[in-house]
Amino acid sequence: MVNKEKVKKFLSYFSVFNRNRDAAVISIIGGIITMIVAVIILDLIIIGKQISESNIILIMIGGIIPAIMEIAGGLAMWFRERLNRIAGAIVILGSLLSLLDTEGGLAIGFFLSIFGGLMSLMYHSQNGRFSTQD
Repeated sequence: MVNKEKVKKFLSYFSVFNRNRDAAVISIIGGIITMIVAVIILDLIIIGKQISESNIILIMIGGIIPAIMEIAGGLAMWFRERLNRIAGAIVILGSLLSLLDTEGGLAIGFFLSIFGGLMSLMYHSQNGRFSTQD
């Protein structure tokens, strides 16, 4: 049969409230989707020869920079457990900024990043203290 201790250990690895890695992965995936959509829109503008400085600046502000914010916030959640609240706020801010031009990565990246940021804001370590163990 199945060893109950191994199943508990396996399921505890994926628990949102034991580790902040789930929030980090969701935020990074949302940032990657937003980045892909922003690059596709920028490529369509360049191919359509409708390129101007204002279009490029709008794509940079509305798509690529927020995607970088989401990915950086997700990486901060993963590697710096003590910065989870600040990183969650950065991810939420980046996802809100991505609504300006890329429609939040066609709404998929937006919802993933919002969900990951909220998970990070709700995260707390065991015993009320942050542990340094992985």
